[in-house]
Amino acid sequence: MKGGIADRVPFYEILLEARNVEALLGKDVGTTMAASRGATADALYQPPMEAEDFAKICHLTGMDCMTLESLWAPLKYKDDKGDLHNINNSSLNDWETLEKCIQPSWELDYKPRRDVIRKYVKVAKENNLGVAYCTGAIFQTSYFFLCDFNEFLLKFYADRKFVETLLDMCADYYLEISRIA
Repeated sequence: MKGGIADRVPFYEILLEARNVEALLGKDVGTTMAASRGATADALYQPPMEAEDFAKICHLTGMDCMTLESLWAPLKYKDDKGDLHNINNSSLNDWETLEKCIQPSWELDYKPRRDVIRKYVKVAKENNLGVAYCTGAIFQTSYFFLCDFNEFLLKFYADRKFVETLLDMCADYYLEISRIA
């Protein structure tokens, strides 16, 4: 970063599958990524594994940093009982559904993620590790979590404004998460 010759290339991996993590730690704590597809119906987001567990994995494998991804679905909906759920099942395919979406908020979205980021940084410093922050992808989030892939691609032709609105919502969300990080 100083413009000189590096003494080595940092070694780290973004995704270690659950079975490999379990083999390393001797317990099931999931993968090193917390994609929103894995969120349960009663959880508004799936947080990553505990930072202390990731630090232990780094020491066991010789990795130089923990990765923290923000591939979190940015929109929610309220069901008939009034309970909130992430939209992470590709069901946002029309304006009517989009208009019912609940936008991200400080309390439900940004603050919990800020707390996770802070915890990772704290544990990384304590363990002489770095944290590689991986932000979400507005295009992938739009077609993978929010809108059905084929429907999303068809809307480029049939309803471009819908696609642009989804992309803008995702961009705004990830910009704010990145600013917080």
